[in-house]
Amino acid sequence: MALRFSTGCRNAIAGGYGWREALMDGRLYVYSGTQPTDADQDVTGTLLATFTLSGGTYTAPVRSQASITLSGDSGSLDTVKVGGAGYNLLSAAVSFDTDLTTTAAAVAANINARQNPLNITATSSAAVVTLSLPYWLGASGDGLTIAVTATTLGASVNGGTSAAFGGTGSPSAGTTAVNGLNFQHPAASGVLSKETTVWQATASSAGTAGWFRYVAGGSSVSGTSTTDIRFDGSIATSGGDINIASTAIALSSVQTINAFTITIPANN
Repeated sequence: MALRFSTGCRNAIAGGYGWREALMDGRLYVYSGTQPTDADQDVTGTLLATFTLSGGTYTAPVRSQASITLSGDSGSLDTVKVGGAGYNLLSAAVSFDTDLTTTAAAVAANINARQNPLNITATSSAAVVTLSLPYWLGASGDGLTIAVTATTLGASVNGGTSAAFGGTGSPSAGTTAVNGLNFQHPAASGVLSKETTVWQATASSAGTAGWFRYVAGGSSVSGTSTTDIRFDGSIATSGGDINIASTAIALSSVQTINAFTITIPANN
């Protein structure tokens, strides 16, 4: 059998996240029936069980964010420096272009084109550029400072009320995931293994397990998506991508996954 990785998962790996980071704080859903043709598709079958750390209640992570609001009709945004080390997210100054909406889009594109140590990404809407830390940092990203410099062009961090990720006036503060599933460090011979923790679920429905979907923190299990980080696989008593004691799931039964690995291919 073979795992089926979503477009969002593959883009995250290709775009700079490691496998372990991209899949952090996840949960694993087991369904009846036959898995979809790829992990971009909506789920099929009946949800039988949702695995979390020790079967605990899951809290999804929220990314810590900050905003830069541009103003004026000329000049340039020269630097966007993050943290005490003052790492500049911009590869070069971004000049005013046509209007503030176009300029903000150019700033976001410049930030995204240059990989940075914290994997900060940027989006824009009208005159506002939103900076987002990865989901896995959660609340630990709050307080990371931002300083901007500009020539003529106006640039206000978090509406001028604070100068840090998650601060007053920012799009959102971070929330750290609770009871998410993770993989252990280091990988061995290209094989990534589940942490030595208990992946457990109490069955929400009765049925025969047919397939599973793993969903990273911050992503959704359902719906058609090319951005959600997730992957699908087979589930069986032997020879599956995940093996369990019995595929016959009884309502309210406690299910445990003792072993699970992802093998990164040596050849492409």
